[in-house]
Amino acid sequence: MEKIHQLDGLRGWMSLWVWFAHGLTLASLDLHKDAGIGRLLANGGTPVAVFILLSGFVCALMLTRDDSTGYRGWLTRRFFRLFPVYLLALALSVMALDLSISALTDNPWPSPRTEDRIDYLLASRENFWPHLLLHVGLLHGLVPESMLPYTSLAFMGQAWSLSLEWQFYLVVPFLIGWITRPRSLVVVPAVTVAALLLLARLTPQDSFLGSHLYLFAIGAYTLARMKAWRAGQFSTREWVVAMAIDTVLVLGLAGGTKGLGMLIWAATVFAMLNVGGDHAAWRAVNGFLNHRVSQFLARVSYSVYCLHMVVLLSFSWLLIHVVGFEARWQYATALIVTALPATLLVAWAVTSRLEEPMIALGRRLASGTRTVRPVVAATR
Repeated sequence: MEKIHQLDGLRGWMSLWVWFAHGLTLASLDLHKDAGIGRLLANGGTPVAVFILLSGFVCALMLTRDDSTGYRGWLTRRFFRLFPVYLLALALSVMALDLSISALTDNPWPSPRTEDRIDYLLASRENFWPHLLLHVGLLHGLVPESMLPYTSLAFMGQAWSLSLEWQFYLVVPFLIGWITRPRSLVVVPAVTVAALLLLARLTPQDSFLGSHLYLFAIGAYTLARMKAWRAGQFSTREWVVAMAIDTVLVLGLAGGTKGLGMLIWAATVFAMLNVGGDHAAWRAVNGFLNHRVSQFLARVSYSVYCLHMVVLLSFSWLLIHVVGFEARWQYATALIVTALPATLLVAWAVTSRLEEPMIALGRRLASGTRTVRPVVAATR
């Protein structure tokens, strides 16, 4: 349970999905995130939903292990996992702010997302210091948009989910026992998820924890069900029913984007465990997610997520102001063909030189903290 390669591979492909959701619209393709094929190609909501489910699962796994440290050790490891690459991406995004605005405003073929991006970058410049101070601490998601416009998206739009993640890290040690040790792994989670989905309706700002706590909870419940299923305490039928109920609740109350994320999550977990037997479909899913390409994408996924927009906007500026094109398709093709490998190369370098060393440092520092009982005892 220390490392599950299929889930790593899933995270890698979801990061690439986010890249294309942003890259295709920046390439001026006429894709609307809420209509037609744009719901898949121009909407990062589905892969981000999968990221949140993964986070709930991994956090539950870490906090219920016998070698867990206390709250201080937990936050130390999570800080060094999240902040170093994020702060680098934030610094680059701040330095490239004017360039990014120029790339968007001077693009002769704007996409449906262009105006929104210009608005939040201009807001970043207008309220520079409040946005920057909040972003440095990854606390911008706690501030209502009514108080500070575009607080969720300032500088680097994708960082709204990183603030959400950090908020979850701060509170999850106090919630994990309630989430992972219910008496029933079907009824209690269903009631809890329904209640959290209603909470999400009351907190519509995506970067605020309440808006996505239900997905974190489902990820944590997945671990509890997996342990019970492997121990023979939870039948395959109960497993399928429980995941189906969660998916229906998400589809009905959160919409198709999040519901598709739930379907992808359920299919990956069932394939990983060969639920219902060793079917050809499960072998295909496992083979795909275990492939070395998937594992490479998994390794660089966080750096790709943090850095992809500044790379895309920089290449967009170069192609518009230096190279110049007469046709939309030429610009779009050139941007995708050049910016994708550049993003992967930059992400690989940052992962190797910054992310992985900082993760290792965080692990060493956390192990030096006083070893105590886990924040919540492991589920038995």
